[in-house]
Amino acid sequence: MDSVIVVGAGIAGLACARTLGEAGLPVTVVDRGRKVGGRMASRRLQDRPTDLGAAFFTVSDPRFAAVVDDWKDRDLARPWTSSFTVLDAGQAPGSTSGPVRWGTPGGIRTLAEDLAHGVLVEQGQVTVVSAGDDGALRVDGRPASAVVLAMPDPQARVLL
Repeated sequence: MDSVIVVGAGIAGLACARTLGEAGLPVTVVDRGRKVGGRMASRRLQDRPTDLGAAFFTVSDPRFAAVVDDWKDRDLARPWTSSFTVLDAGQAPGSTSGPVRWGTPGGIRTLAEDLAHGVLVEQGQVTVVSAGDDGALRVDGRPASAVVLAMPDPQARVLL
């Protein structure tokens, strides 16, 4: 059986690949980045983790809540705040509340790196996803039993 190929190693692609792998399917993730994470990018600046993409996340799905509870137990994620101060010119500061925002002591990329454990991730630039006359899927000519495009629509459109 050909591998399922997931194009994109952000949180969606990695979560998908991990779930498929846990179900016993062969899966390979291909991403153009040097590191996993996509928009969950972090870098060390002045010896501190600094989030360059998403700075926090929220939880609404109970299945994701179970993953976040595991991250919390391993100190990869911490509840941060459910309110923000709002500054608007000419008005007194106010606040707004919403769901709990979660932060990461080691940078948000650590969550993507955690999801990538046990997942085959290859660095590479995918240029085309195609289906032959026989319906066989290919990613840059490589056969695949299924293809997942885990990226924003404009990027996916270029590949199809």
